[in-house]
Amino acid sequence: MSLDLVLDAFARSPAIQDLADQLPARGRAVRVAGLPGSSGAVLTAWLARKLPGRLFVIVAPSPGDAERWLSDLALLTDAAVALYPQREALGEDEPHYEIAGERAETIEALLRGRLRVLVTTARATAERTLVPAALEQLTLSLTVGARQPLRDVVAALERMGYRRVPTVTEVAEFSVRGGIVDVYGFGMAGPARCEWWGDEISSLRGFDLTSQRSLEELREVTVLPITTAGVREDQAGAGGSGREQAGAEVPGGLAEDAAASPALGASAPVRSRPLPSAPVRLLAGNPVALERSGQPERDDQVVLPLLAGGT
Repeated sequence: MSLDLVLDAFARSPAIQDLADQLPARGRAVRVAGLPGSSGAVLTAWLARKLPGRLFVIVAPSPGDAERWLSDLALLTDAAVALYPQREALGEDEPHYEIAGERAETIEALLRGRLRVLVTTARATAERTLVPAALEQLTLSLTVGARQPLRDVVAALERMGYRRVPTVTEVAEFSVRGGIVDVYGFGMAGPARCEWWGDEISSLRGFDLTSQRSLEELREVTVLPITTAGVREDQAGAGGSGREQAGAEVPGGLAEDAAASPALGASAPVRSRPLPSAPVRLLAGNPVALERSGQPERDDQVVLPLLAGGT
């Protein structure tokens, strides 16, 4: 749902009309004042409508502010909006599955060019992560009729960080019963049940976590990795540093060249490399960032730096 009447009224302001034609050049910034409360979100929604080919990035000062931006934008625009949250723990892998899953799903959507507005925090843009490399190397696609031996799928799920359990009851788990694998992972709308005939997948269905009863038929399921341990093991085995590998760590998990790949699919190359921690440089061409001032006396000001490309 979008509040078009609000955006239409906002657009009638002469200052706002001038702003759309005067977005800053690369490496420059424009400071916009007089935007208290949710006005910054209204500005973002209006810019997303005015410039449909651009990616907009909200850099909030704190997780709470990021959540407020996300809630406001959900009401103001029909464009695809997602949150890239900062970690709540030290180390590469986030132990809280809700946060880890949201980070992986957001980066996956960004790499595939499905996002129009990305909401994150200043700290998240500076965090280094191997998630893009893990998404490239470990993402598992299950398709009815595909020849994918059960033992290979089980090995892949274990390498991706999934826990093998007798019965799947929550995310990040899988179970094996004869020729049937149940899995519930990141990137999935719900748990899936995969059945084999020999080495071929004969059936894919959703299932209910409570009753364990099979539900609707599925044609394909994409399972995202839980951890990046598999990537780190590969790097250690190759004897090189993370910066020398194709899947090197990058700030914010945002690899600069991935969105330019032709297919933007799981098999598309992701040429990751270290990037400056602030301001974060994003994937798609010409992204525009909006950063709310973290200073209380300037909470009505929004900075619009163009982080990559030109206008």
